[in-house]
Amino acid sequence: MGKSLPIFNGSALPGALGAFQQPITRFLTPSPKADGPFDGRTVDDFKPYLVALNLTKRCNLKCNHCYLDATTKAAGGDDELNTEECYRLIEQIAEVNKGCLLVITGGEPLVRPDILDIARYAVKLGFMVVFGTNGMLINDQLAKALVEIGVMGVGISIDSLEAAKHDAFRGVPGAWEAAVAGIEDKQNEMVSSSKYTSALSR
Repeated sequence: MGKSLPIFNGSALPGALGAFQQPITRFLTPSPKADGPFDGRTVDDFKPYLVALNLTKRCNLKCNHCYLDATTKAAGGDDELNTEECYRLIEQIAEVNKGCLLVITGGEPLVRPDILDIARYAVKLGFMVVFGTNGMLINDQLAKALVEIGVMGVGISIDSLEAAKHDAFRGVPGAWEAAVAGIEDKQNEMVSSSKYTSALSR
């Protein structure tokens, strides 16, 4: 016959928790109805440290897995924010935490004609700005502009070491070659870069 399970002794819990007792007790204690504890438990004092802005549904790829159902519409759809609306949104985020990491993405953000102005405005307000992009539109000139604006980095998705597999996943021939070229141009201009990969199953 197997050993019996130990009996839970609630009275011994405070001693067992040791140094963790006070923060756990404080977290589990209902907050008063006054101004709030301001320790991260309430909406009033919550500060996001990373905000991703999907600023467009425009895209130069045709990925079947796209969670935004991004399209190649030139205008980006009726629900796309205009430049001034983007500025106001960024100002509202700044009121909560202007020092957070702001990821500008889409769709493909670089197809927006005003995207550098939006990035410049976010940097001016104190955000750490990075781009989430497929990399196809990045060349030496654009990489240099991103550096001059103050963009901290760029993330590019590479879905396979084999160009044909990447292109099939992204729905456009030449996507892999253009993305790799974009990575090289960023590195030439000393822009911090990250390469993302996707785990696929057949």
